[in-house]
Amino acid sequence: MTTLLIGIAIAAFVFSSFLWSFYRAVTGAGLARIAHGAVVVLILTIMAALATGWPNAVRVLGAALVVASVAAALTECFPNKLLPLFAAGLGLAALQGLPMGAP
Repeated sequence: MTTLLIGIAIAAFVFSSFLWSFYRAVTGAGLARIAHGAVVVLILTIMAALATGWPNAVRVLGAALVVASVAAALTECFPNKLLPLFAAGLGLAALQGLPMGAP
């Protein structure tokens, strides 16, 4: 039961990060628009790679998501810096192979 609740909480954080980055990609300008757009695309492609079962693609995309999320966080003010960092957490988990059950 605890594992299920933790999984739901993580999914909620990633979904909120996705929505914020989508909003900033549409309304932002310059580097913020590019970085948040990359976060949106990378979250979607990681989810697609997880669904199709491509562990190597998930790890490569996870590394790219960490870089894009940190770049997106650098374009934000303090309270909003946390939302892209949730996506960076997903990128780190994907880089470690955790969603695929890898050791």
